[in-house]
Amino acid sequence: MGSTLNMLRSCLDGSDPFSNANMVHRLQADGSLSPRLANAFLKVDRGVYVGAEESQANYADMPIKLGEVHLSAPSIYAAAVEALGVEPGHSFLHIGSGTGYFSSIVALIAGPLTVNHGVEHNAKLVKLASRLAAERGDVPNLAFFHANALQLRTADAAAESSTASVCMKYDRIYVSGVALPAQFFGLLRKGGVLVGPYEEGEPDEGHYHAAHQNLVRVVRTGPDEFTTSRLQAVHFAPLRQLAQEELRQAPALVLKPLSWSPEVHAHFPSVFRATVRLLLCMSNRKECALSLLPRDILLRVLHELPFFAFAPVPTLEGAPAHAGQVASLASSPGGAAAEWACAEQETPPTSSATASRPSWLALGKSLSSRRMLAIEPSP
Repeated sequence: MGSTLNMLRSCLDGSDPFSNANMVHRLQADGSLSPRLANAFLKVDRGVYVGAEESQANYADMPIKLGEVHLSAPSIYAAAVEALGVEPGHSFLHIGSGTGYFSSIVALIAGPLTVNHGVEHNAKLVKLASRLAAERGDVPNLAFFHANALQLRTADAAAESSTASVCMKYDRIYVSGVALPAQFFGLLRKGGVLVGPYEEGEPDEGHYHAAHQNLVRVVRTGPDEFTTSRLQAVHFAPLRQLAQEELRQAPALVLKPLSWSPEVHAHFPSVFRATVRLLLCMSNRKECALSLLPRDILLRVLHELPFFAFAPVPTLEGAPAHAGQVASLASSPGGAAAEWACAEQETPPTSSATASRPSWLALGKSLSSRRMLAIEPSP
C-alpha cells in the first residue's frame, strides 16, 4: 500500500513514478533503506542493469526475469545491504553476481581500496557485468569471474591436499540463489557477515520448496562457530549444484586480492601504502640494515605480501579489515597516483632520547601525510 501511495504522489506532482530516483525514494519512505545507503542506490541506475526499455518493470518493487537477466526486487536488495552492514573498506564477495547491479552498489559503499569479487556461472552475464563496471569508472576494484560457485576452493575443499591454495576470506558475502545449508560459510572472516536465501532443512531428492525459504543473516563468531538469524521469507531460484563428477572435472577457482606492484600501489589500503613508503625510505638509508637488501628483492617481497597484511584483526561484526585506514584515491597524496619511488632527500623522523620510540607501524602512518615519494601517473 505504501509503495502504491508513493507512486500516486509522484504522478500528482508531475515526476516520473518509474524512475530510479523515485524507486529509491519509495524504499526510504517504506523504511526499507536508510539515508546512509540511499546514495549508492541513487548512483546505480537499476534500469541500466536490466537492459529492458520498459521503465515500469525496471523500477517497480518486483523481481525481474528477462531472458538470462535475473534481478531481485529492490526491497530485497535494500534488506540485504542493510543486513550486511557494509562499511568503507569491507571486502565483499557476491555469489551469483548476474549483471553486477548489487555488486556495484556495495562497491560504492565499501570504496575502492578493498576487494570486491563477483562469481557468476553465465559467461554472457560476466562479460556484461564487466563492461558495465568499466563504463561506470567509479568501481575500479570490481572484478567478475566466470565459474560455478562450487568451484571456489575453500579450506574444506582443499583439505585433501595440504599444499593446495585456497580462496581468501571476506568481510561480507551475499548469495543470490538458494544454497545448501552452511554452504559458503567458510569463506567468511571472523566477524564477517553473510546474507542469502537458505532452505529450512535438507531439500527432498535435490528439490527445493519455496515455502521453506528464508533470507538469512549469518555471522562468523569463531573458527567453526556461526550465529544465524532469519530476516524474512523469500522465493529465490536455487544455485546450480554440480554433480560430483562435474565438480571433479571443473577447474578450481581460487580468488585472491591484488598483488602489490608499483602500477597498482594506489589501489591498496592507506596503511599498506604507508608501510611501503616507510620500507622504501629506510632502504635508502645506508645506516639502516634494510639498505643491504637489493631493491629488486625488496620489491619482490612486497609483491608477495597479502593485501590486508598490515590490517588490524577484524572484530566481531565490527570494523572492516582496515577500519580507519581507508582513504579515497582523491584524498591521498598526489590523488589517484602510484606513490612508490622513495625520495632520496627525505629521511624518516627520529624520536628524541627522552621521548618514547614510536612503533614501526605508527611511524609508517606518520609518513602517509608527507611527500616521501616521487609521484608517477597510474596507468
